[in-house]
Amino acid sequence: MVVLPLGFPQFATVLYGEARDPAVVEALFEEYLKRGGFPKSVNEHPDAAASLIDAVVSETYRHGRSPQLLKEVVGAIMEKVPSPLSYHAVAQEVGISHNTVRDYVEFLKDLYLLGVAYLLEGDKPNLRREKKIFFRDPLIYRALAWWTGKAVDESTLLEHVAQEHLYRTCGSVYYYRNRTEIEIVAGSYRLEIKTSKTRKSYPREVQIVAKKDLPIFLLQLKSC
Repeated sequence: MVVLPLGFPQFATVLYGEARDPAVVEALFEEYLKRGGFPKSVNEHPDAAASLIDAVVSETYRHGRSPQLLKEVVGAIMEKVPSPLSYHAVAQEVGISHNTVRDYVEFLKDLYLLGVAYLLEGDKPNLRREKKIFFRDPLIYRALAWWTGKAVDESTLLEHVAQEHLYRTCGSVYYYRNRTEIEIVAGSYRLEIKTSKTRKSYPREVQIVAKKDLPIFLLQLKSC
């Protein structure tokens, strides 16, 4: 049985119950973006991030991999998200083979630290093209950013939170790119997540979700 960190709806319920007042929901969402859904972080233990990194390093040793190489791969990924990336690009930056990058990404997936959104072409994912990698909880993103010395980007964090929620709800998440890129494709949803309103035009089926609207969207999204 896999027990995942709390998503935002569960986090809001644990901290407040059935919160529906917009101001309360907004405040809870800000807390979720800071804490994430791990028990230690929900309860504001000061060593939550360090404990997560210690656990990752321990698992890395246990599975015969190099923590230093893992750190370098994660650091290279951190610099590229939320844009689509190739294993070749990460490999060139780190100085290893793309097969090694793939192995470490799969290892991180097995640890439930990250997810991969493939490019959707027609109704099928293209496994060979660039991928969008997302970190599966705000604490994971923040802890790995701290570990690798990278900055936390709010727009990236918001997109990752939305990707994870849709992944849990729909069972899979993709992206689409033609003349325009659609950040998140899952079930019947076509989403762009923005820190604020945008004047850029998108296809009619694309839903633009600004940061202030995202927590309500997540609370209301029950199925695909």
